[in-house]
Amino acid sequence: DMSELGVVDKTNTTLSNLIAYNMISGFMTFFKDTPIQEVSMLSNELDPYERPFFHEGIGMAIGASIDISVDQSFSLLQKQSNQLGNEFKRLHYAGAGMWYGLNPTVNIEKVLSVLKNLNLFESSYFSEGFGFSIGLFHYGRNHEIIQIGNELPPLFASAFFHGVGRSFWIMGGQNTEFFKEALEQVPDIRKADSYSGFGMGVAFTRANVPSEIFQIANWEELSSVKKDFLTGVIMG
Repeated sequence: DMSELGVVDKTNTTLSNLIAYNMISGFMTFFKDTPIQEVSMLSNELDPYERPFFHEGIGMAIGASIDISVDQSFSLLQKQSNQLGNEFKRLHYAGAGMWYGLNPTVNIEKVLSVLKNLNLFESSYFSEGFGFSIGLFHYGRNHEIIQIGNELPPLFASAFFHGVGRSFWIMGGQNTEFFKEALEQVPDIRKADSYSGFGMGVAFTRANVPSEIFQIANWEELSSVKKDFLTGVIMG
């Protein structure tokens, strides 16, 4: 029962509900120490659209189990992700990054410690998920919180602000005023990343309504950065 989180069962087929449902389902499945083989079986039974979000939830659960004071924790994360297949690895690391962004008191030093123990591929997706979570769960009460991304190494800051842009769509939808105000908080050097992340968010939830995606692409706010937005749409 996920009703306390504003999520109902899969009889509600709106894409945003399916995304949330499968992320929470993946988190709880893995957090209950379900055997890897059974987790894989549950994953295979899902619709291809739902499966990535299930694995992002798994990544959140893996992130929740990491003790950064113990070096072996990172090898355990990598081992568990590998057991579930390379095609989902990026989602596991994005989900782990999301977990670190959920904490009410964001500790950037802990995040930097994690990044030092991951390779370039893993760190990039971790940073994207971290940015998405910071935007989604903290921006509403502290607009300046996203500036924390500037403390990450440049490549990972780029991924962070991509995740932030993805969260802007989830929070604001087609509210162009919200979008304009939110973008003002993003450093100019990272705006292209946020436009791309915004496009990815749109694609995730509007993939079944292509006409709406192209309607958004024609927003005045996106007129000079349409290529960045559409790059994110294609990725999504």
